[in-house]
Amino acid sequence: MRLRPIDQLERATRGAGLKSPSPARSARRDTSPAWLISTDWDRIHRGMRQTDVIALLGRSNVARADAQGKTCLLYALEIGPSAVLAGNVLLDDSGVV
Repeated sequence: MRLRPIDQLERATRGAGLKSPSPARSARRDTSPAWLISTDWDRIHRGMRQTDVIALLGRSNVARADAQGKTCLLYALEIGPSAVLAGNVLLDDSGVV
């Protein structure tokens, strides 16, 4: 399975003739999870604290810690029978890595 960035999926949706959300709906952050807004991902930067990531993107679906002390915040949404939109943020003691 190949994952595609959000902006490519948005272009594919428009190209398939599917109705785009109205400007009023896309401007309202409470109608969609924050992590679905591609510009929010652009604001994530190295060293950012986990609490700041969650404040920006919202709570992740899964948070996993590995043996090296790194935490992975996984965001995922099933968008079809064989398609998943996903993103993740990797953090350690210093923040986003």
